[in-house]
Amino acid sequence: MKLPGFEMTPDIERIALRIVETVERMEKTNWAGSFIRLRKTNRIRSIHSSVAIEANSLSLEEVTDIINDIKVAGDPREILEVKNAWKAYKDIGKYRPYSQDDMLLAHRKMSGGLVREAGRYRSVEVGVFKGYVLIHEGAKPAEIKGLMDKVFEWGVKSNLHPLIKSCVFHFLIEFVHPFEDGNGRMGRLWQTVILADWNQNLQWIPVETMVYKNQQGYYKALLISEQRNDAAFFVKFMLEMIESSLNEAIESGLRGNEPVNEPVNEPVNKTARRILDELAANGNLTYDELAVMLAIGRTTVMRNIKVLRDAGLIKRVGSDKTGCWEVVAGFK
Repeated sequence: MKLPGFEMTPDIERIALRIVETVERMEKTNWAGSFIRLRKTNRIRSIHSSVAIEANSLSLEEVTDIINDIKVAGDPREILEVKNAWKAYKDIGKYRPYSQDDMLLAHRKMSGGLVREAGRYRSVEVGVFKGYVLIHEGAKPAEIKGLMDKVFEWGVKSNLHPLIKSCVFHFLIEFVHPFEDGNGRMGRLWQTVILADWNQNLQWIPVETMVYKNQQGYYKALLISEQRNDAAFFVKFMLEMIESSLNEAIESGLRGNEPVNEPVNEPVNKTARRILDELAANGNLTYDELAVMLAIGRTTVMRNIKVLRDAGLIKRVGSDKTGCWEVVAGFK
């Protein structure tokens, strides 16, 4: 297997320049200092999105509960994926971006208890399938170490701006597919590691969330760049995701952006508000029905129902089995 190349384009230069200017404005306004409380929220969003891209079915609220050490009823493997990702992401500021040892350490944290070869390059052949169709075949196991040596050597020697370099590096990880499992999560994590090495505030920007929202575009960009043997199409796509994530993060900070699922002491947090609206329309809804309607966990529904009840915003009329919920008159 031969690594693909990268040709700079005017579009890539323009987007990268806009991002640099945005980051410089953020620095001047002390964005990170002003919105420190958003850091955990944004990191949780990054983790939820990155595992969701790989078909993890846990909701954002459930992921938040897991990270806050609140018990969640779910697939044990999916829960472990979230816990592992939290461990791996917590050390973003400690990893050396062009150290294979550090990447392997991060993979061990990300994949411990999930795959046999956690923290090691794979010894088996893998491929990426769409249905039954093979759309990408990873490098042969015997080739991986040599290819990854070249990727990291390129990372050290390249004079590309870290914004662009992080995107190329991400693409090359996906192209080689060096791990038994977790290649997508590692590609996205390591792009953040490189970005944070350039500007530490970028580790708190949930680029993964924007990728999750544009998941089909993400896979399309990977495929087109592979077909063209040139990372440029993928680089342009990822720069657009970074730019959109930055703009959204700035807007969220200016709005105050309530953290998701922090210990609930405000009865009208986003999740409780949604539950309240549904109960106002139909007080006969059960916990399970609310969970399905709102795409959240049953435990999250139960906890927010208790908050609303304790706050006097709803009350139970009749028995637990045959009664219904009543929203207090006059609440808006």
